[in-house]
Amino acid sequence: IPLSIETHSTEQRRPKMRIPKALRTAIRTRLRNDTRPMTSKDISDSVNPMVKKSNQRTVREMAFVLKQMAREGDLIISKETKNGLTPSGNERSRVEYVLNFEAVDPDIVEESE
Repeated sequence: IPLSIETHSTEQRRPKMRIPKALRTAIRTRLRNDTRPMTSKDISDSVNPMVKKSNQRTVREMAFVLKQMAREGDLIISKETKNGLTPSGNERSRVEYVLNFEAVDPDIVEESE
């Protein structure tokens, strides 16, 4: 009698890390007030004083949050400059972000006259 073997993993997937609402709104308001593209360091330096201690992020953590927001459509990657190669052969890049006004404020209507 052959034994049945489970082909799927019995482990459940961990839920995605949710971005705290206070942090998300602080990032949006910062990018709404300043229309020029900003790096994760610029955003981290300006947003951290506005949110409470538990929501503050280092520059590296902020880069992760910004990439996640860009995937969700809240932000747009405005400029990505290639910055050489790592010793392992991966490309380095510097990324700057801009607010996606279409996703955030659907009520804004631009007139082209």
